[in-house]
Amino acid sequence: LSLSVGGRYTWDKRVSDINRGVYVGGGGSPFFGGTGVLALTQSDFEGQRTFRKFTPKATLSYHPARDHTLYLSYSAGFKGGGFDPRGVTTACRNPQGAACSPAELFDFMGFDPETVNSYEAGYKASLAGGQGSIGLALFHADYRDVQVPGSIGTVVGGVPTFIGITTNAGKARFQGVELEGRWTLGRDVGAAGDRLAVSGSLGYINADYLRFIDARGIDVADRRKIQNTPEWTLSGTLDYSLPVGPGTLGLNTTLSYRSKTQQFELRIPGLDQAGFALWDASLVWRSDDDRWSLGVHGRNLTDKRYITSGYNFLRQNPDTGDFVLANGQPGLNSTLGAEGVLTAFYGNPRQVYMTVGLKFR
Repeated sequence: LSLSVGGRYTWDKRVSDINRGVYVGGGGSPFFGGTGVLALTQSDFEGQRTFRKFTPKATLSYHPARDHTLYLSYSAGFKGGGFDPRGVTTACRNPQGAACSPAELFDFMGFDPETVNSYEAGYKASLAGGQGSIGLALFHADYRDVQVPGSIGTVVGGVPTFIGITTNAGKARFQGVELEGRWTLGRDVGAAGDRLAVSGSLGYINADYLRFIDARGIDVADRRKIQNTPEWTLSGTLDYSLPVGPGTLGLNTTLSYRSKTQQFELRIPGLDQAGFALWDASLVWRSDDDRWSLGVHGRNLTDKRYITSGYNFLRQNPDTGDFVLANGQPGLNSTLGAEGVLTAFYGNPRQVYMTVGLKFR
């Protein structure tokens, strides 16, 4: 039985000096060597904030037998607040619709620290004299003031532009389970000195906002999702190796799966990603002294198209995420200039390539 304790003290000072202007002619802003003329100032802001936080950590471990460990852990986390440099100060309005006071502008540009209390219980073991291993973890995390980056399209001084907005969701909860394992299926299976092994992992996470106040002052926690957080993840790998000449030839193939995800808290039709699987494989020869290697690798062998990130500047219903016109009726309507922008960035397509490695000693 053992107990480990520790802690961290964070002193975080954020200083912001934001100047954003629209220049015409002459190649843009003089700050970057241009001779343009300032036509419109969109942001002129200076701010400073300091954050201090002590975050403890403790782990209790128990070894019921050799190569078997049970553990409980607690840790606190902290991420400092700051100012969003993409913010536009001239777009700030108070509840009465008037231009913001200095104090209101300070709040408009800034965001608060994010904190978390995490709890984990688990089991780890090496099995059958090292022939296999297993790990199981149950976790629960309570977040407060979750930092949520985003952006919206708007018009400032008659000029279409976008505003970066980092907000703080009130509360969020993450809880789930992770399981991983490895097992050597056999040795000398098809040839002398070969080895066949399998490994895999399974993850489940239930991530929810418990409180999320939007710009209307409404709690929309039940209508928001955590960004890029799949409920299920799964992977399986098959490894085979055998001696070839003065080295070892290894064949590795992996199939991985992620369930559906949202790119942002509010669903975006055409941008959110449905569940998908990827298949990778490699064939690598390594010399016995581990100096040389030669490999052929394949990534995303089924050439799956999947979205990794994106932007949206089409008008949406703030509750359903459906695209709407300015009057709230279904349709496509831009919030950034004359043409709306819905941009998706995709993961790499099928890739097949060779590698040659040499380690200098």
